[in-house]
Amino acid sequence: MNVIVEEDGADALLRVIVALGDYSHEADQDLGHRRHRARADIGVLLNRAKYHPESPRSQEDAQANLVGLLLKELESDPRLAVADAVVAVPSSRGTFSNDIAADLEHGLKIPVYIGRARVQGGRAAKNHAVKRQYDVDTRLDDMSVVIFDDVYDTGSSLYALASAAIAAGAKNCAGLVIARKLSG
Repeated sequence: MNVIVEEDGADALLRVIVALGDYSHEADQDLGHRRHRARADIGVLLNRAKYHPESPRSQEDAQANLVGLLLKELESDPRLAVADAVVAVPSSRGTFSNDIAADLEHGLKIPVYIGRARVQGGRAAKNHAVKRQYDVDTRLDDMSVVIFDDVYDTGSSLYALASAAIAAGAKNCAGLVIARKLSG
């Protein structure tokens, strides 16, 4: 897909590339006061990859499919192909980001790091008033870095981790997400 979302930050503009499309779409069904949202194909695939451990084979296949699609995007987009490293937003639960990051590292042959949340405690802590504050535990001196997250919602996690990467020495950052959540 390759939609660009631009986030204004305190110091710079973060360009976020939505690799595979929208997580959901408006369904034709009108439920009175609100419209129904249905998962798009990429939303179904992402949901299967993240949340279906009862079917490990299906979950592994979905993760492998996502990684293959992401690798194609990383290798073909000139804004991403120059990356020296990838820094992934940590999962608020489970190991999804770690698993995808490890597969990306294997496919890209560049280092992939997991950001560290300053606030622990899963989704409730992530949504707290001090939400989305991250650290990067390695030096990224003069590197071009791709900040990776699974779903773009508000962009605050991407921007916070990009700020941490810049503080760790990165010369520039671009964002990459699998899908974008539609607002509303």
